[in-house]
Amino acid sequence: MKLPGEQEKSNKVGGDQMFLSTKKGKQVDPGNYRPVSLTSIPGKIFEQIIKQHVCKYLDKNGEINQSPHGFVTNESCQTNPISFYDKITDWVDQGNAVDIVYL
Repeated sequence: MKLPGEQEKSNKVGGDQMFLSTKKGKQVDPGNYRPVSLTSIPGKIFEQIIKQHVCKYLDKNGEINQSPHGFVTNESCQTNPISFYDKITDWVDQGNAVDIVYL
């Protein structure tokens, strides 16, 4: 399989086909190349099956930290500030001193 702008040479790395794709610019500049990996379809399917089982196990046993909302099922980056402000208002309601630094 040849992608647009690809070199003729490719290497197999761990069962995946690796190509060097050229970016815009001079082809003699090594910085204008990026690696592209073409993973096999059975490998992608197997990876998803393993991921589902591992995530289900970790979620069932409470091993997943709920803080990084963007990486937790049914949570998003938008729910993170809501959770943060909810926690802050709980602390203030309890009479605790709360200091916040925004960077």
